[in-house]
Amino acid sequence: MAFSSQNSKASKMGKGNISSPLSAGASKISKATPRLKVNRINFGNRRVISSPALESQSKTISLIENKLSETNRILVGIQKQLAQDYEARIADEKNKYEKLNQEKSKQNLLLRKVH
Repeated sequence: MAFSSQNSKASKMGKGNISSPLSAGASKISKATPRLKVNRINFGNRRVISSPALESQSKTISLIENKLSETNRILVGIQKQLAQDYEARIADEKNKYEKLNQEKSKQNLLLRKVH
C-alpha cells in the first residue's frame, strides 16, 4: 500500500480551519488592544504643584511643629527649675556639713582646754 501524495494535499493550520469552543471568545479578546496610562512629568520648570491635600498636610505639620516647640519650651523651663533646686539642695547640705564640722571642732577645743 503506497500512499499517493498526488491525490491529497497537506492542509495548513490557520484561524479559519481550527474549531474550538474557545475560539469565539478568543477573537473578541484579540481585537482589544491594551491601553497604558502614562503620567508625564516635566522637570524643566521645577514648579511644585500645590494641591489641597498637600496644603492640609503642611498645615498639620505646622501645627505639630508649634506644639513640639511649646512642649520643648516647657521642658527647658522644668529643666532649669530642677537644676536650681538641685543646686539649692547641694548648697544646704554643704552648709549643714560645715556647721557640723565647726561644732565638732569647738567641742574638741573645749575638751582640750579642760584636760
